[in-house]
Amino acid sequence: MKKRVAVFGAGLSGQSAADLVISEGYSVTVFDEEKAGFKSHFSESDVSSFDHFIFSPGFSKKHEWRELLLGKEFVYGELGYAAERWKGKIFGVTGTNGKTTVTRLLQAVLRASGLEAYVAGNIGVTLSELVNSEANHQDAIAICEISSFQAEITSGLSLDGLIWTNFAEDHLDRYVSMEEYFKAKCALLTCVKKLAPVCASEDLQDFKGRDFWTSHGVELVKVDKDFPESLLSTSVFHSYPHLLNYHLVFGFIESLGLGDLDLISVANDFELDAHRLNKIFEKGGIKVWEDSKSTNLHSVLGALREMKGPVIWLGGGASKNTNISEFTNCLAPLVDWIVVYGAVGEELKDAFLHLGRKSAYYSLLEDAIEESVRLSRGQKEVNLLFSPGFSSFDQFACYSDRGNFFQKNIFSLLQEEGCL
Repeated sequence: MKKRVAVFGAGLSGQSAADLVISEGYSVTVFDEEKAGFKSHFSESDVSSFDHFIFSPGFSKKHEWRELLLGKEFVYGELGYAAERWKGKIFGVTGTNGKTTVTRLLQAVLRASGLEAYVAGNIGVTLSELVNSEANHQDAIAICEISSFQAEITSGLSLDGLIWTNFAEDHLDRYVSMEEYFKAKCALLTCVKKLAPVCASEDLQDFKGRDFWTSHGVELVKVDKDFPESLLSTSVFHSYPHLLNYHLVFGFIESLGLGDLDLISVANDFELDAHRLNKIFEKGGIKVWEDSKSTNLHSVLGALREMKGPVIWLGGGASKNTNISEFTNCLAPLVDWIVVYGAVGEELKDAFLHLGRKSAYYSLLEDAIEESVRLSRGQKEVNLLFSPGFSSFDQFACYSDRGNFFQKNIFSLLQEEGCL
């Protein structure tokens, strides 16, 4: 009898999982509550109609469909279902921030050594799509960026190595506490094969003590503040927080027994993804930085560590149940001017005012950008930093749309000012 598979979610992950199921010759039914053309109802009476169940990462454990299948056999996340069918090795990369940079740097250094390495998961293509391609053979390596959402269902997921970049407050709209958020990521430690390398930032000791990590076979990596002599000052890794990402990859490839790889030359040529902290304009003492991918306090603080001189901080967006008091307490001493916008803007403005710091609040990002440029006028030296610290979903489809909007508007205003 042909295997029957239920896929939950008709987005990118769900559709690629469904395509993989079809390629195996099985029947598939896709369930989605919002998208037209798919079944929108799933109940207890439907369970016996299927042999396997695959969830897209957007379904939290509190969703009624996941609760309905709690404790049932053959319940997968898209990543785990695909991982069971991947013929080569799988390296995982997780953490609150820095995952994409680490994933891409690891791919670059492995490819530079002549190995066939692909990125997948929460970056690039889904692992299901990669499995369902010619790349799926025993000599290939899949480097999977893994979010906490993807780590919630670990069935089928087996890792040949793991890098954990850091851990900081995020996604508290999905998790009731930091402990629950940590637990979701920590499940990946149970997926690592015996004696496979696990490298993590020593900063993780701020949440769990060293004994916890060593008991799980984790090598804690320290950031050496002395830059390698051959690492060019122009390299993106010649600064924090990217220096940590460099050290994590270096520690990982050493654990793989590949310490002779020329990581330095790869790091010198490496370019960051769009909308990660980048100086997009500099003239007459004014520097404009765009960091639209910043969606939490940890990432904003990382950006601020790079600023030399006075800072106009432009931030806001949609909150993910962020602790606003902690957020503003951390930022207030580090910035000179504050401009906030979006759904969380008024709350930020009030919290800063409680600390004795005034801020300019605008509902729309467009107006907040204009205010930031106005504040920069006449300054001999200033950093205009767009590092939002919150989700883009109040006004934009994604952080890249937000970043593109910022760049378009800021350059238009700078041109009007005669700066271009």
